[in-house]
Amino acid sequence: MSSIEDQHRQIDLIVKISSDDQAFLLRYFSKLPLIMKLDLEKKKKKIFHSLREKFKAINYDNLGYAAHILAIKSLYSFEKKFSTKQFQNMTIDEIRDVSMIKLHREEEKEYLSHSAKRNKLLHYWSVVKMYRERQPKPLSFVKISEKLKKHYNFSVSHNTIAVLWREIEQK
Repeated sequence: MSSIEDQHRQIDLIVKISSDDQAFLLRYFSKLPLIMKLDLEKKKKKIFHSLREKFKAINYDNLGYAAHILAIKSLYSFEKKFSTKQFQNMTIDEIRDVSMIKLHREEEKEYLSHSAKRNKLLHYWSVVKMYRERQPKPLSFVKISEKLKKHYNFSVSHNTIAVLWREIEQK
């Protein structure tokens, strides 16, 4: 196994950006909508295979990380080009791609705002499941809602609990 210093040297050789910039790109990646993250995974695979051809001596884990950083970097630079609003220098395809990125960001923001209660309810799902599957008499969704409010200070509609129960537990 190679030392940490060797791994850093190998990755720096490939990506040619500092560790701070790599950390910035990873934070940028964490804030991307899911659909864009999945697109980056496809791009990462293509980059990985081209890097594998070019750097045969470097292990695959380091190449995978480098490919991930390079894929994020390409999206970031493309989106940065959009933020400066230099449309005169962009082709129609680039403008379309940038518009799709903006649309994906708005859709993700809307989805997350509507599902905030649902996501918070998932934190308490073990409690909901315990009350609902209690023997001999399971609690109703209304009673579960009341218990969450009383014991956990979390207000949620019994309908939200019921809908999520059907989604998760009855599949």
